[in-house]
Amino acid sequence: MFYDENGTITSDINFQSTSTDYLKYEGPTDPKYTGGFNNSFTWKGISLDIFFTFQAGNVIRLNPVFNSSYNDSQATPKEFFNRWEFRGDEKHTNIPAIADKDLISDLSSTYPYSAYNYSDIRVAKGDFIRLKSLSVGYTIPQKLFKSWKLFSDIRLRVTGKNLWLLYSDKKLNGQDPEFVNTGGVAQPIQKTSYFFIRCQFLNHPYTMKKIKIYLYIGIMSFCTSCSDFLDKVPDERTQIDSPDKVSALLVNAYPKVSYAAIVNTRCDYITDFGSVYSGAQPGALFSFMGENFLWKDVIEDGNDSFENFWTGCYAAIAVSNQALISIDELGTPSSTINQKGEALMTRAFSHFCLASLFCPTI
Repeated sequence: MFYDENGTITSDINFQSTSTDYLKYEGPTDPKYTGGFNNSFTWKGISLDIFFTFQAGNVIRLNPVFNSSYNDSQATPKEFFNRWEFRGDEKHTNIPAIADKDLISDLSSTYPYSAYNYSDIRVAKGDFIRLKSLSVGYTIPQKLFKSWKLFSDIRLRVTGKNLWLLYSDKKLNGQDPEFVNTGGVAQPIQKTSYFFIRCQFLNHPYTMKKIKIYLYIGIMSFCTSCSDFLDKVPDERTQIDSPDKVSALLVNAYPKVSYAAIVNTRCDYITDFGSVYSGAQPGALFSFMGENFLWKDVIEDGNDSFENFWTGCYAAIAVSNQALISIDELGTPSSTINQKGEALMTRAFSHFCLASLFCPTI
């Protein structure tokens, strides 16, 4: 049951209504005030740079996370801890319960969770103060590296971004007031940290010659290590050297494509092409196959696409061929006779699928 715009209890709410009389203005979504505060401090060889940002005067719609059903891949919000669970809970909470199937069935036409997600209860202030950046630096005393005769200055610096949200509306319950999810793929604001080492070399011919020698030694060491790495034999996980590994390989010897709707159209017992492709006539179907065979600009996405069918079958053929090569290298023991037959069968089946699709007889 719901309260409508007149305060009347009802079980029917029209969310498709064009009337805006019952809508309530909560405030602007763009902040009226924005700003920041930056300062730097130094003491001996230590420096500190700090930067705060703030905004105020706007409101934020909380994420519409309440639904009629949930699954294990969804992250539920903190509000669920305070949801309605037992009779009388409505006295101290306005967060709805997780409805069972019977209740969802009774309210299927009223979208109960939409009424909650887009109500005034799910509006929070957008005011916040954030520690946007904090940087600490340290200059190493020259007496510690002067004997190296390489550097005139060495400085270390650690920088952090978006480290601390000092203030925000408690109604946000962890939702970032700066992040607005407008749909699609959206990346929330993350905390990041960086570490820097700045070395300033001495401007001296002897020093530069020394640096070149060190760089040459480093490059040669790197190239030698790469050569050794490339010469290494792959570990046993990549070698098909046992019947068990051949069996594991053959799992991928079957085309991972949807060939029921494509190949079956070329089978003898298919007479009603319209039942396979809605509204398609045999001539149009064969023409469509021909255009794909000639790699014309025929756009089709999904598991039933001709391009996916082509690559999937040839991938399965490659696996079957690898299995046959591995069986021959094992000397074709008696334990691999069935595996060899399976590899020959899967390869023949993939060829049959390709021939049925790309070599039609009209």
